[in-house]
Amino acid sequence: MKTLHLILSTLILMYGCSSSKKLGNGPPPLRSKSELIGALQKRNYDFSWFSGKASTELKSPDENISGSLQIRMKRDSVVWIAVKKFGIEAARVQVDKNRYTILYRLEGLYQRGNISDIGDILNIAPDFEDLQHLVFGNVILPDSQSTEVAVQGPLYILTTHMDGIVIDYKINGHNLMLEGADITDRMGRKASIQYKDYRKVSGGHLISFERRLDFPYTEKDQASFYLKFSEISRCSGRD
Repeated sequence: MKTLHLILSTLILMYGCSSSKKLGNGPPPLRSKSELIGALQKRNYDFSWFSGKASTELKSPDENISGSLQIRMKRDSVVWIAVKKFGIEAARVQVDKNRYTILYRLEGLYQRGNISDIGDILNIAPDFEDLQHLVFGNVILPDSQSTEVAVQGPLYILTTHMDGIVIDYKINGHNLMLEGADITDRMGRKASIQYKDYRKVSGGHLISFERRLDFPYTEKDQASFYLKFSEISRCSGRD
């Protein structure tokens, strides 16, 4: 189950593919709601393939887990994740449009479930297309009518409500790039995502190679998940 938490944390943290620069100093220039939503729309990328390798660390009140991941994804088809510990493959994951399967190689066990079960665990309700966009890094676009805007230092906070979930997008007011997000579920639990170390990959797209997720682990305790890519070998657009 701890490996499952690590895998699902990865799915959330993959939500970070965008171009970015360091935040400017001082208050941001005046931006309209439509301009901020337009910046989120512009950053979405119509991808075909994604492949990468990353080191990971999950810290919780129970234990610390570190290892490496190899992630591959084909648009509209499948997501594969291989988890290694001490250089040995510990788990392999496959997610398609209907189901997910996790093979725990060290324990000789496997786990299967419907794609809707992932939504129950993550406290969101993605279909397979939504999940792939989150893995790749595209954002679920907010509805202008249910979105509010506030300024916090150099950031614009774009708050939107969807299906009982509240998402606070943190947009750099100087360059209109997404710097992070807070996601609050129906029970008031909040997960916070941060993105660092943006690099250009094939196709000219900039991706965050270093990401951190802080999320509720129990009713009282928090956990954190760190993901750092060493390689993104393919990040291509639609054929």
